[in-house]
Amino acid sequence: MLAVAALPGTEPETMIAALRQCPPTPEVGDALVALAEQVTGGGTATIGSSAFDTDARADAAFALLRAGDGRWSRPMARALLTNPAARGLMVATSVSGRSALGHALIREHASSATMLVAAILQALRRDPPADPSRDGTGHLVSLLASWPAEAVAGALPQVRELLGVAPKAVADALATWGDTASIDRLRAAGGSGDAAVLLALARLTMDRNDFHRVLDADLRYTESAVLGHWADRTDTRFLDWCRSLVGTEPATSVYQRGDQLTALRILAEADSAAAATGWPVLRSLIDAGTEPIEDAIGLALDWRARRLLPPEACTDFEALLADLVVTDRTNYSGPVVKTGVAAAIALLDLGLPLPGTPARVTKLVARAVTDEWARDLGLRLAERLTVAPAPVRRAVAKKLRALVDHDERFDSTGDIAVEDERALARLRPILHDLEAG
Repeated sequence: MLAVAALPGTEPETMIAALRQCPPTPEVGDALVALAEQVTGGGTATIGSSAFDTDARADAAFALLRAGDGRWSRPMARALLTNPAARGLMVATSVSGRSALGHALIREHASSATMLVAAILQALRRDPPADPSRDGTGHLVSLLASWPAEAVAGALPQVRELLGVAPKAVADALATWGDTASIDRLRAAGGSGDAAVLLALARLTMDRNDFHRVLDADLRYTESAVLGHWADRTDTRFLDWCRSLVGTEPATSVYQRGDQLTALRILAEADSAAAATGWPVLRSLIDAGTEPIEDAIGLALDWRARRLLPPEACTDFEALLADLVVTDRTNYSGPVVKTGVAAAIALLDLGLPLPGTPARVTKLVARAVTDEWARDLGLRLAERLTVAPAPVRRAVAKKLRALVDHDERFDSTGDIAVEDERALARLRPILHDLEAG
């Protein structure tokens, strides 16, 4: 692949996409940098019926960033500075999926740089895409807001002017930067009843009445932000709203279930008796086995450690964890891989033995390390099992050795290769300890 990439006339866009499926060696990084220098413009791509703007320089930069190569910022800045469609760029996060550029960089915790800030501001000055749904302005503003205020101080005047274009992201950025000079601007914009704008205003004024106006707005899709930024967590209206979020049954969406957990935690902090009354809902969230299962189990562990749960609830919790280890929870695509592994780690944290046969434990570990969403948990459980009884340790070691020696990608769904390299770097010392025990 490297030899082909170096041939004269090789199409750089195609080779950048191909090299991202190779282990991220220094030589691959060098090739990505060289290929990105040959790209002079962007293009478009289609997934299904959706078209979007692309730029191979941004894709190469994203690959370098994920590989820990500090040279990523130059091709990224060049793409943002020179591509007329920079406001709507999307980057490949796998061979089959793309994400808005700003959103992808936030998830990778991209660090700030002067030329990147300047490049983003240039992108924000570009004409918006003809299709408003392809406008990534909000994501780019959120990226700026993820960086220290002093690093983006020069961006503040331009970001203020975008309040009408991306009100939620801009308002959040202004509040994050503590821009009290924007209070009047936000108060005027909040007249439309946008909960995100009203919350940003309240964060800047810290006025109780401004916070209460947030609760009077339509809070759909803004609940998480309200829970995260509410100032007075003893406020009666706020606690009543938290109780309404908790309800009596697990919510249907992942983000709503996350809000339920946050609300449960807040209510128990305000009144320790709320843990016992909230246990049936928390138990149902854990028993369902769906995301965010780690947070749900973690909250139960916290309540148990702080003695907020009655003894019968603690016994029930331990039995539920054991059941999750030996019995798969499923969804439309099959077993929920993270659930049993998260429960197994919790049992070990409690000093309790793992139920089930060595084969069952091995199956949990193997499924997790080959699943991008459960891989970290699988590696953590494998590490904990280095001191497990010999039959479990040997069974797990044999399966993981077969995975390592098979010399194939862990995940066949199309992860970028750098993820497998990171997994192998963590797995090899764990495997050594399992085999040496």
